[in-house]
Amino acid sequence: MGYYLQHIIGHTCVIKSNLLDFVSTLLQITESTINEFLKQMKVKGTVVIEERDEEEWVYLAEYYEAEVFIAGKLVRLDNVKNRKHITNIEEKLEKVETVNKIELSDKQKEAIYAVNKNNVCVITGGPGTGKTTIIKSIIELYKKEQKKVVLCAPTGRAAKKMTETTGEDAKTLHRLLQITKVNDTNYINEEMKIEPIDADVIIVDETSMIDLALMKYLLMAVYEGTKLVLVGDVDQLPSVGPGSILKDIIASKKIQVIVLDKIFRQAARSKIVLNAHRVNSGNYFTEDNSDELKKDFFFVQENSQERILNFVLSLYKNGLKKFEDYDNFKSVQIITPTKKGEVGTRELNKKVQELINPKDIKKQERVLRSSFI
Repeated sequence: MGYYLQHIIGHTCVIKSNLLDFVSTLLQITESTINEFLKQMKVKGTVVIEERDEEEWVYLAEYYEAEVFIAGKLVRLDNVKNRKHITNIEEKLEKVETVNKIELSDKQKEAIYAVNKNNVCVITGGPGTGKTTIIKSIIELYKKEQKKVVLCAPTGRAAKKMTETTGEDAKTLHRLLQITKVNDTNYINEEMKIEPIDADVIIVDETSMIDLALMKYLLMAVYEGTKLVLVGDVDQLPSVGPGSILKDIIASKKIQVIVLDKIFRQAARSKIVLNAHRVNSGNYFTEDNSDELKKDFFFVQENSQERILNFVLSLYKNGLKKFEDYDNFKSVQIITPTKKGEVGTRELNKKVQELINPKDIKKQERVLRSSFI
């Protein structure tokens, strides 16, 4: 029972009637037997059953307690006295614009003012809507006030990108919190020792990828009085573990949220950015091939895995050089949604290696492992 609850991917609870139906079919036992087990688990404190929206929802106790903690801590952080408030922020922001030769949109200014006014704030928007410019402006404003700003993200790639775009050091949340990888079972370690974060302002990027456990650990480390800025796009990658943190915070309407919906001109030249917004709006890819747009997006429809594989390898080897002088090792990534099959990560890794680093008796080679993960 607990195993089933734990492995509802992305979810922290399940409607009781759905649980009864699934387990009854899976184990070929009666619903009354399942209800008896649920009662025993509830007495032992391993599950929590909550009545909400005229339904009974079943949680693993640790997930329920984590949700309650996260919701309560966010509200407490937001409600304490705003000790990091910047006076005359309008004038100071104008100086930042002048020095950096930028012109912030009204929505970007609204986001920065919201961070100044609130202890907890969410800034969300799709690609090309100016989130990075906002982060850089916030950093500059608070550093001029002699405040310590800490940057972090849930993955190494996101942290590296944050460092590259802001020029400031950004850490992964695991490194910042000095914790090891949460075990593969997704259980929350209640005895995990979390070091408090020494910061006046904490900016978290790619918040959509943060799961329930990691968000709890983060909030355990945030002092009351510290500003917490959550940046992300709900349409980007979700968390691997249970929880839909960013989406649920926005839906709660308890925390100040600024939604960026304007695509800036420079970003609008990219067909990748335009098509990302079109897909989110329920529209088809744009076929606009005007010279003003970058030739950075192509859609090829193909159903044969063999032809897909050959096409990808051809593009990787030399096809992309027709458009840009790409360095395959530094500039090209192949992304696939599956591990198995002809176009899964395992087969693609093997074929790419054969393509760019074929076996050669003249080479001194050492086999490290016989198969790809």
